[in-house]
Amino acid sequence: DPVRTMIDRNVFARWREALLPAVQAAGEAILEIRAKGFEVQNKADTSPVTAADHAAEAIVLKTLTTLSPVFPVVAEERVAAGTIPDCKDAFWLVDALDGTKEFIKGGTDFTVNVGFVYQCRPVFGIVGAPARNETFAGIIDPASGHKEAFIIRGGARQAIAVRPRPREVVVVGSKSHEVPDRKSTRLNSRHVKRS
Repeated sequence: DPVRTMIDRNVFARWREALLPAVQAAGEAILEIRAKGFEVQNKADTSPVTAADHAAEAIVLKTLTTLSPVFPVVAEERVAAGTIPDCKDAFWLVDALDGTKEFIKGGTDFTVNVGFVYQCRPVFGIVGAPARNETFAGIIDPASGHKEAFIIRGGARQAIAVRPRPREVVVVGSKSHEVPDRKSTRLNSRHVKRS
């Protein structure tokens, strides 16, 4: 597999260090646009889009184009505009303002997301939460299986890991996409314990 020989944890570390400033800059652009005010438009699928979505995506794409031109990029606003790349075994996945509805409402639950997918598995990711001043990054080396993840808060990096699997099912919902009647019906039919 020629792609596997091109990517490993050293390459991921280089990508991560190059992309962290881009994710930070995209987050700063989002917050700047929010502070100045913005218009909301609707895409063909009726989901909202703002200048912040476009500005953040442009910042991330500029870095990816220079950093890793070999791999195609699936970016939300470019795809919405009809630019859908031919993706094989490896590609970048970008949603530079995930949580546009929350952003529009003035909330803090929106992120800048950059991921790399290899053989249908996410193996690299950075999630910046600009309104919370937090950034998460993680990798899984496809060759060795080595996993590494951290959070940056206030400029300090701290290693993170997943918790042990709980005995009972944990359900997480969305504030922006939740349909309470459907959720209750599904949870009740599966006998999920509520806390």
